[in-house]
Amino acid sequence: MKKYIYIMFLFVFSGSIAAAQSSESSASQPNTTSAAPAPAHKKAAAIRAQPLKIGVIGGITTGTYQMSPIRSDDLRISNGKSKGIGYQLGLAVRLSIPEFIQIQPELLYSARDFEYSTFIEGKSQKATMTSKTMQLPLMIGFNIRALRLFGGPVFTLVSAVSDNKKVEGLKAKYDESTTWQFGAGFDIRKFFFDVRYTTPFKNTRNTFHYNGIAYTSTISKNDYWTFNIGFFF
Repeated sequence: MKKYIYIMFLFVFSGSIAAAQSSESSASQPNTTSAAPAPAHKKAAAIRAQPLKIGVIGGITTGTYQMSPIRSDDLRISNGKSKGIGYQLGLAVRLSIPEFIQIQPELLYSARDFEYSTFIEGKSQKATMTSKTMQLPLMIGFNIRALRLFGGPVFTLVSAVSDNKKVEGLKAKYDESTTWQFGAGFDIRKFFFDVRYTTPFKNTRNTFHYNGIAYTSTISKNDYWTFNIGFFF
């Protein structure tokens, strides 16, 4: 699955470069006709309408999180919740075909914290886990004047959870899957701003290991908002 995702990303990226090179070569060919020169405002618009843009993006995330509780003789774990503010940062490529239709693949590093309560051997403790992922969003959108609307899948390429150090002997594994993302934003010169809502494609699971036994919990809610700012070179 990951191999096909990488191939798709390379296909979109190479297609973007090919489109940009084609645009540059057509622009560099001399005009043999005797047409009158274009007005100044049309020249400025042509400069702004770049078919391919490459830049950086970063933002913060906040949302809701809930998993099914675990109740056994040796281990009890609460529903859990999202803790604090997460963040993401990475690279973005935007291809305009034509100018008002946009394809924007991204490569993002994301981190989020989660908190839950445990009850082990008569002792109650709070624990946290940090999910760190490398994601590949593939956004497709269009413009309505200054407003930019978009949406698409977000593929998880690599995911990891930091070991739980607060509860001795307990380790958590956070299951990431493909999610859907929808958002809106606007551009100001080379800067772009957007707000996104992300929801899972399907319910995922957490696996907790304690004393050599694996306990599984279903993640019933994992929706979050992202507020991004970016810059195209």
